[in-house]
Amino acid sequence: MVCSLAHTAGATRLLERSAGVRIVTYHSVAPASANGMPESQTVALFRDQLEFLRTRFRIVPLKEAVANLGDASGTKDRRPIAAITFDDGFLDNYEHAFPCLKQLGVPATIFVVTDFVDQGRVPWPTRLYEVMLQARRIAHPAYPGIDLRSRVARCAAAYTFKSLLAPLEPHARFAAIDKLADDL
Repeated sequence: MVCSLAHTAGATRLLERSAGVRIVTYHSVAPASANGMPESQTVALFRDQLEFLRTRFRIVPLKEAVANLGDASGTKDRRPIAAITFDDGFLDNYEHAFPCLKQLGVPATIFVVTDFVDQGRVPWPTRLYEVMLQARRIAHPAYPGIDLRSRVARCAAAYTFKSLLAPLEPHARFAAIDKLADDL
């Protein structure tokens, strides 16, 4: 339904307009907002998006998409090429996304964050969202303009902090997030 609405509104024409390769990136797929991450898709929405993409694109493995980057001619069936990727390698990629991908015959590439394996810690954006969603205060003392009164406000605050933390070195990001956790 959401994909149909987007198509009716013309939002999908940007994807379809020119030849070339589209890379569609996901982070997390979970049942009905179970994990609380703003970047997470519900299983139902993910399935709808895959079905929509399959009708308008030839979905190929990432390696094949990269090989076609310079090819502006499209494909034999005249649909543009798309590849699906997952950042971070969350377990829900396997538990919830993989069954949809398999059932629909759609290839995807999962990028696993090495901190999961090497350091035993979640990616810094995930840690930041966890800190913001679990905050005990409704405002940050050093940032009076940051509102933490609702879940939506907390997600918006996390997005703001994410853009501030992104340029920092990894150890500095985690230190800043730990400080936020202490302050909130």
